[in-house]
Amino acid sequence: VAARQPIGLEVTTPPDKLQYIEGQTFDPTGMVVSVLYDNDTKEPVTDYRCSELTGTAGAQTITISWKGLTTTLEVTVAAKTLQRIEIASLPDKQVYVEGQAWDPTGLQVKAVYDNGIEENITGYTVEGYDPTVGVKKMTVRWGGMSAHFEVEVVPRAPVSIAVTKKPNK
Repeated sequence: VAARQPIGLEVTTPPDKLQYIEGQTFDPTGMVVSVLYDNDTKEPVTDYRCSELTGTAGAQTITISWKGLTTTLEVTVAAKTLQRIEIASLPDKQVYVEGQAWDPTGLQVKAVYDNGIEENITGYTVEGYDPTVGVKKMTVRWGGMSAHFEVEVVPRAPVSIAVTKKPNK
């Protein structure tokens, strides 16, 4: 009697999640993979390996392998959507003296997507600064979204006085 031989691999129960968003990783939770034998039997295996999703939207094929055997599973990857932008780090300077120019040093902005991924962004615009006294609502814009923070412009105050010309007498 010859020992049974594995001849194929099959996904007998698909994973819980078949719909993904760009940037997410494949999750095999709930998936049952079985090895098919030449005696018309099958048996679940747990030490299989899965390929990863690529970064592109559309239908994708996940390859599942076990001891030289492979099978595939189709999943759908949707394009990620920008949910909002957030101020990740306020600028270093938040209080200005009347007449000083705006300095964005230290300002960091991040994009938050519907796939849960957050990434630092550049190329945003900042508006709302005016070098006159008062609290200024600053608006950061990128990708059709906006975020806000405030800076304050305080009045000039004399730091010292000095005699620049002595009197004649």
